[in-house]
Amino acid sequence: VDEKIVLEFKNTSLIALLVILLAFFVLELQVTLPSPITFGDEAFHTGMARYIAKEKDYPAWITIEGTEAGRNNFGKPPMLHLVEAGFFLVFGLNEVIVKLLLPFISLLTALAIFILVKKIFDDKIGFIAAIVFISIPSVATYAVTFYTEGLVTLYFALTVLLFIYSVKTESKKYLLLTGAFAAFAFLTEVSSVNLIIFILLAAFYD
Repeated sequence: VDEKIVLEFKNTSLIALLVILLAFFVLELQVTLPSPITFGDEAFHTGMARYIAKEKDYPAWITIEGTEAGRNNFGKPPMLHLVEAGFFLVFGLNEVIVKLLLPFISLLTALAIFILVKKIFDDKIGFIAAIVFISIPSVATYAVTFYTEGLVTLYFALTVLLFIYSVKTESKKYLLLTGAFAAFAFLTEVSSVNLIIFILLAAFYD
């Protein structure tokens, strides 16, 4: 009887979380879908991703501005551009893909937090952590503006939580995954190098 009750609670919490996340996803799409991609750097990121998908090339120069002589070095971390370009290659060069992508990444991050925090602690804490995350105003902001912050938050959360879980379980497999997602985070935003400091301090403390 106890096992059935626990199973029912887990299913209920997951269903409730999915309903809440879907509501946030729909609200975010109501912002992104009717809005043009013009705010700040979002047009730059989308334009470079379209170029990469169309030309099958990762350029050394920012090809979407000025003449060849006046172009600046394309020294940005590549991950967001490559992710967007990958979706363009699969689904076509349509800006709707980008407008769907970042709200979906926000939803995916909340689900990842729920799953990993549930493994580290329990079902209730995982549920609360996911709801708190998706409700943070800055998270909602970067789910509707096409900046790198949305994607790097996913990799950052996976890195930290997988590291904690690898320490808890003493599993090298999860430690390797930690390193992989830390690399993805660094390839999205250079500031993610701080993850190395976090891991080193945690290892030193341990």
